[in-house]
Amino acid sequence: MPGLQVAADGLIYGCGGSDNQPVVFRYDRRSGRFETLGEIRTSAGGEVCFRTHDLEVVGNTIYVGETDNPSRTNYLWECRI
Repeated sequence: MPGLQVAADGLIYGCGGSDNQPVVFRYDRRSGRFETLGEIRTSAGGEVCFRTHDLEVVGNTIYVGETDNPSRTNYLWECRI
């Protein structure tokens, strides 16, 4: 898990995964529950994040930096919560 952040809502957000199977998730320390928010891919489904590197939560948006993609330039992914 390369990216974790405690956001303003008190939840811990994270990203992880590799080889075109990355996900964004959150963890509620009070309830002890994990929630998978989804895969990191374009809304049309054509492009998928290869490997996550870091994330930043800003309001209802999670920005995920991609790394090590062997077939194209890495993207900065914008994921709406």
